Amino acid sequence: MRPLSKEFNPMKYETEVLEFWRKNHTYRKVREMLKGREKFYFLDGPPYPSSKEPHPGTCWNKFIKDSVVRYWRSRGYDVRDQPGWDTHGLPIEVATEKELGFSTKKDIESYGIDKFVEKCKELAMENLREMTTAFETLGVSLDWDNPYITFERSYISSAWWGLKRIWESGRLKKGLVVVHWCPRCETVLADYEVSEYKDLQDPSIYVRFPTDKGDIVIWTTTPWTLPANVAVMVHPDEDYVRVEAGGNVLIMAEKRLEKVMDEIGIKDYKIIEKMKGSQLEGLRYRNPLEKRVPVQREVDHKVILSREYVTMEEGTGCVHSAPGHGKEDFEAAHVRYGMPVLSPVDERGIFTEEAGEYKGLSVREANSRIIEDLRADGFLLYSGRIVHKYPVCWRCKTPLILRATEQWYVKLSDLRDELIREVDRVRWVPQWGGERRFKNWLMNLEDWIISRQRYWGTPLPIWICNKCGKTEVISGEKELVEKAGVKPKDLHKPWVDEIKWRCSCGGEMRRVPDVADVWYDSGISFFASLSYPEKDDYERLKPVDFVVEGHDQFRGWFFSLLRVGYLIFGSAPYKTVLSHGFMLDERGREMHKSLGNYVPVDEIKNRFGADAFRLFVLSKVTWSDLRFNMREMENTLKKLQVIWNVFVFISEYAVLEGEGEMSQEDRWILSRLNSTIKDIRNAMEEYRIHDAVNSLLNFLVEDLSHLYLRYARKRVRRNPSVSRILREIASKILPVLSIFAPFTAERIYQESFREEGMPESVNMLPWPEHDEKAIDKRLEDLMNSARAVIAAANSIRARRKMRIRQPLPELRVSEELREVVATFPDLIMEEVNVKRISVGRAEWDEENVQGGKVYLNTEVDTELAREGMRRELIRRIQQMRKEMGLRRGVEKVKVYIKGVDNLLDEEAMEEVDAVSVEIGEGRGYRKDWEMFGKKVTIWLERSE
Repeated sequence: MRPLSKEFNPMKYETEVLEFWRKNHTYRKVREMLKGREKFYFLDGPPYPSSKEPHPGTCWNKFIKDSVVRYWRSRGYDVRDQPGWDTHGLPIEVATEKELGFSTKKDIESYGIDKFVEKCKELAMENLREMTTAFETLGVSLDWDNPYITFERSYISSAWWGLKRIWESGRLKKGLVVVHWCPRCETVLADYEVSEYKDLQDPSIYVRFPTDKGDIVIWTTTPWTLPANVAVMVHPDEDYVRVEAGGNVLIMAEKRLEKVMDEIGIKDYKIIEKMKGSQLEGLRYRNPLEKRVPVQREVDHKVILSREYVTMEEGTGCVHSAPGHGKEDFEAAHVRYGMPVLSPVDERGIFTEEAGEYKGLSVREANSRIIEDLRADGFLLYSGRIVHKYPVCWRCKTPLILRATEQWYVKLSDLRDELIREVDRVRWVPQWGGERRFKNWLMNLEDWIISRQRYWGTPLPIWICNKCGKTEVISGEKELVEKAGVKPKDLHKPWVDEIKWRCSCGGEMRRVPDVADVWYDSGISFFASLSYPEKDDYERLKPVDFVVEGHDQFRGWFFSLLRVGYLIFGSAPYKTVLSHGFMLDERGREMHKSLGNYVPVDEIKNRFGADAFRLFVLSKVTWSDLRFNMREMENTLKKLQVIWNVFVFISEYAVLEGEGEMSQEDRWILSRLNSTIKDIRNAMEEYRIHDAVNSLLNFLVEDLSHLYLRYARKRVRRNPSVSRILREIASKILPVLSIFAPFTAERIYQESFREEGMPESVNMLPWPEHDEKAIDKRLEDLMNSARAVIAAANSIRARRKMRIRQPLPELRVSEELREVVATFPDLIMEEVNVKRISVGRAEWDEENVQGGKVYLNTEVDTELAREGMRRELIRRIQQMRKEMGLRRGVEKVKVYIKGVDNLLDEEAMEEVDAVSVEIGEGRGYRKDWEMFGKKVTIWLERSE
């Protein structure tokens, strides 16, 4: 064992340690060392490399993963630790479009799909490399040389195999569905992708639909959907009224009458008939835009019934239904009543020829035009404005529209109960994540729209004959080459679109133009990352032992994995799922550059170092949102320095050999060491990572530094058992520290604790086994009570404004605390700085503690006052030694003091490693102090 440098400089040693790992291929050697052992299959939820710098919250995610991977490696498992990258889809496409200055699909096609796809790949790779470097410098020890990347040929081939399996099960279908559509990106978004909303101002209008019995009054905030109207929904069980008002007869729900009339501004009205909604079924009406939208004249408009989709909470109780632009409308009007589906809107959100006078207008700009036409034609009862939450595209922020389109989808809605049963077989951390959040999400399970109308993605492996309509789904690149007799340059668009072959009917088999939903890409990662079925590693590794992502991924990646796993293999693909919170700023807001509250990762690392960042975030409750706080980062850095100083002390004093008598304090610290290792192991196996980190910090900072080492400092030179205990602590706790603060642990190991014949890296040390026999919970409880006694006594000192270095005559405790002071008398006397401890009552200052009382005699005589001065003098000399960089017990000094009598006796001289003390001016390092109400000057001179 060699002395550890007193210099604590994480920014310097982390750089050097990283270079050591790289130069020695440390993690590759660790993997080789564990190869063939019992498997632990960790699956990385792949982030989008749509920027060069990771978000601090992404780093928290990676630190969680890294600590789990490091833990299971230390336990001797062959850990599958492959990182992943989700490279397809809109995040990369939008970033590439921005770089090229594009705003529409037409721009892409004019530029060339092949060149655009190549640009997407280049951007993904460039960002991927930058982010990889960032994660490596933060100590994330995944296998960065062998990531899985969703755009690679083998991955796409696996994706095709999975789709072929789904096709063979009869669940991959094509049909007309109403979808959320982004008019800017010109593609469908699945429901679970509709997660972002903005406050938008929209029209709020009441419109008359004429019938033979009067005018049905509808309310809408989307006038642009009126050209697609085919029906009006009413609730069969609610009461509806015909109302005479200003010479017109209006029809609406009775429960909404007063509210609607008040908003419209009609005060004089009379109910002339009341009926149930069911009596209105089949009532025919005219669409007020029929003269402007010719297709409306071909529709047989009528009233239909719906209990699910008609509410009495808003509107008129008569719901305008456009099945081409609403899922509920599609279900009620088209599926149940067979009404036609009109959707006169193209991919860009522009009205088509079918929209008559509104052709060429974008849907949102058409709103005002339609309102004015309704007003001019006498059908507008009222027009106002409303501010409401409206869904926008999660990548480009364009307001979405609902639109009926032909899409490929996977029949999933009938598997709800089966998927919920699979959820019950999975271990969720925290448990309520699966029990409440995930199951609630699955209760509203819908079919999975899997096609996307974009370019940069996994092409759907579906070829259809242009003559007979025969459909073939290809299971991978190998089958494609066998079918077509040619190997494409790339499996992406546009190269794969060039692959065609003759159908048995003589027609030509051509690929459908769509690409796959990116959630399919990430959902297959549990087998596609292993190039299955081309390679058979999945059969050996399945199921995945552990996945972790943010709690937003219940409806994202966790769901995608579950449905793909069940669709293809009949079971959930994972055993344990951990969800973590979001990283927020100090005020609880999400971190965004636009808000000015974003803290770059480089700034955090350069100011505090990677290990302090790791310990800070890992110490927070994993499944709660984390508020990033610079002051707490500073405190964490201070704790890391305390840990460093603990090992400095151990490296200097844990060198004595031999055995000595163990004290109760020695037995207590060994108990705490072993119970801490046991607690951390239990916490890590239950994925309570924050509990593990806080147990470690509490042991190293509170138990070891703030208590035991203070007590052991005076005994270590005289009692070899203390040295032995310190060595045992270091050997057992360093591998544990390396799980969470790997740079610091490695530096300490290499500089001080690594001996000849030991593993070349702290990462190769096995997890320390705790000694159950050394754990004494009764002793630990007694120490907790002793700490309470010490805290109570020091509270009395604080009230009396008495320095802790001023010795006091006596501490007395009530009878209930007798065992406490009998067990740790020396420690309590030293920490409270008293000459005696006794049991009983006293008329002194007192303080309550749990289970008893503490009394403190604060009378100070001349002798005690002089001792207090001696303690103050010792503290100043020790501080000067530290500033000189002198090692305790090794480097001696000569002491010169001016301004006060010599207060240092032999014991004090030994404590400050002084060979002599002289009164008067001296030589060496000088410092002036204000002490005892006067100026005192001290010189320290190194002794040869």
